[in-house]
Amino acid sequence: MAAARPTSSTLVEEVRRRKRRHARAVGMGIGAAILAIAVAVGVYAYFTTTNAKLDLAPSNAAEALKPAEENNPFFMLCSVDLGLSPSAPASYDVPQNTQGYLLVRVDESQRTLTFISIPANTLVRFQNGEYHPLCDALAEGGEAELVRRVADFAGVDISHFVRTTQTGIQQLVDLIGGVKMTLDAEVDDPYAGNEVLFAGETVLSGQQAIVFLRAMDVTGGWDTVARNRVAFTVQLLTQALAAEGLNLAAAIGDASGYLDTDLGASQLMGLADVFRPLDTATVYVCAVPGLESTISDGRQAFDAKTKEWQVMIERIKEGGDPDSLESSAQSVDAASVSVEVRNGTSTAGAAAQMASMLEQDGFQIGNVGNTNDDTVYKETLVIYTDPNYEGAAKAVANSIGGGRVVNGGDFYRSASNVIAIVGTDWTP
Repeated sequence: MAAARPTSSTLVEEVRRRKRRHARAVGMGIGAAILAIAVAVGVYAYFTTTNAKLDLAPSNAAEALKPAEENNPFFMLCSVDLGLSPSAPASYDVPQNTQGYLLVRVDESQRTLTFISIPANTLVRFQNGEYHPLCDALAEGGEAELVRRVADFAGVDISHFVRTTQTGIQQLVDLIGGVKMTLDAEVDDPYAGNEVLFAGETVLSGQQAIVFLRAMDVTGGWDTVARNRVAFTVQLLTQALAAEGLNLAAAIGDASGYLDTDLGASQLMGLADVFRPLDTATVYVCAVPGLESTISDGRQAFDAKTKEWQVMIERIKEGGDPDSLESSAQSVDAASVSVEVRNGTSTAGAAAQMASMLEQDGFQIGNVGNTNDDTVYKETLVIYTDPNYEGAAKAVANSIGGGRVVNGGDFYRSASNVIAIVGTDWTP
C-alpha cells in the first residue's frame, strides 16, 4: 500500500518548524557569543581597573627591582606609613616612628613564606660608605633607594615592592570585618593612640589595628614590636585568603584601592591561589637581631648584630627556619654550661674579654688562654663535640654576638662542654 503523500499545508508547517529551530539555534549562538564578549569585556575591565589602582606611580621603586628567576623563590619589600597619632608630640613625627618595613621571601614551589621585620631606623650603609638609619633613604633617593638599601643590607635581590598607608591598613582591616588576634599583653601607648587594647582574644577594627601596629612602648622593646607587626600581617593575609573564586577576585579588586605595587591583579591572584589557605602553608617569622643606641644627631638608631644577622639571612635564603638557632638556644640554662675560651688572634687579652662577657651571662668559665696550634683564626668558632651540647653552643654564640657553630667531632678535646675560639672577625 503506498504511503500517504503530505498535503501542502503539512509541508508548509514543516518548513516553518525548521525555520523556528534554526532561528532558535542562531539566537542561542548569538546569545552565547554576546555572553562570551560580555565576560571578556568584564574580565578585561576588571584587570584594567584593578591594575590601574595597583600601579606604583609616581613611586620610583621599580627602578631598583630585579626580575625574579622563573620558578625560583624571590623577595619582596613591603612598606607602610603608619602616620602619627594626634596624641603624639610633634617631635615624634619622624620616619623612624611612622615607617614599617617587612622583607618577605616567597617560595611558591614549597608554599613557604618568610617574613622579616626590619626597624625603620636600622643603621645601613649608604652609597657614600657612611651608615644612616634606613628610613633616611627615602629623602636620599625615594623608594628606589629604600629598595637598594634593604637589598644591600640583606644581600638579596628584591623583585617586587608593595606599599600602603595608615588609611590603607584601616580600610583593608574593615573590609574583612576585623583581624582576629590574641594579645599576650595589654597595649597602652599614648603615642600610638588613645585606645587601650586589653590582653587576650580580640578582633581589631581598622583603627585599633593602627594603634597596635604603632605601639612601641611595649614590654620587650623592638623585638615585641617587630613580632606584633609580623603576627598581624600573617593573620590579615590568612583571613583575606579565606575567600574563594569570584569572592577572591572581588577581594583583590577591593583591596587594590588601598595598595600600590608593581604586581598585577593576575599575579596577585596567582599567589593567592598558591598560598590559600595560608594555615596549610609554611610560614616563618623573625626580626632583625640588634640593639638600639643613640647616634650623633640625638636620634635613636637600631644597630643590627652583624654576625647573628648574617647567620639568620643565610638560613632564610636556603629556605630554613630563621629562628631555629634562637629557639634551640633559648631553652639552655647558662649556669649548667661550661665554656673553654681560646684566643686565636694576636690581640692580647681577647680571650679574657670574651670569657668575661660569657661569665656575665651566667656561663661557667673553664680554661682561658691562647690556642696552641700557631694558627691565626680569621673566623670565630663555637665548638661542641657532644651533640647534646649543640643548643649550648648556639647559646654561647648568641651571648658573644656571633661565631660559627660547628661540631668538632673527634678533632677537639676539652674538659668543658663548649670551646669558643676568638677569631679576628670578633668585636666585643
